[in-house]
Amino acid sequence: MAPTIQGKLPELFAWSRPVAIDEAKLEVNVVFTTLEGTLAALKTAASLAHDLNARVRLLVHQTVPFALPLEAPPVYVSFIERRCRALAIGCAWASEVKVDVYLCRDRLRAVLQTLRSNALVVVGGKRSWWPGAEQKLARQLQHHGHRVIFAERLGLDRSRPNEEDILAGLVAQNPVPVFVGRCIYTRPPR
Repeated sequence: MAPTIQGKLPELFAWSRPVAIDEAKLEVNVVFTTLEGTLAALKTAASLAHDLNARVRLLVHQTVPFALPLEAPPVYVSFIERRCRALAIGCAWASEVKVDVYLCRDRLRAVLQTLRSNALVVVGGKRSWWPGAEQKLARQLQHHGHRVIFAERLGLDRSRPNEEDILAGLVAQNPVPVFVGRCIYTRPPR
């Protein structure tokens, strides 16, 4: 069991552990990519979760360079939490939303270790003829046996200057639980 920043990290890495009753509910996992891509993925996941009576789980993996300690990411965890809460509120109408923030060294390994086997994953991004990072991530997840849905990203409405204030107000009124975990990895093999 790895140490955590806040609370205890559940045993995500013990594949033979029994599944608790709360964990038996179907999950639609959303992997954070970009702001616009994640927003599109959350909307798709909310629709799926509503139809399947499932919950949405937003996975945010913040990569920390080896030059920094794992406890000191280049972006404050509180900023990541606020941004993810604001995104999660948009799909809270459909189902329960859980936001997991992980600090890690290798993003792909962290994503693979935090997903259950054969998980339903929604990845949002821009689809183009040349595969971008989001499309590559979706292909890698499919290669590892997960069921992946690629959601085309939507442009944010930049004409509304108070969008951040509106989201901040929603976050204050509707708190979304955020789990902050710490995944420790060694340097990836070359």
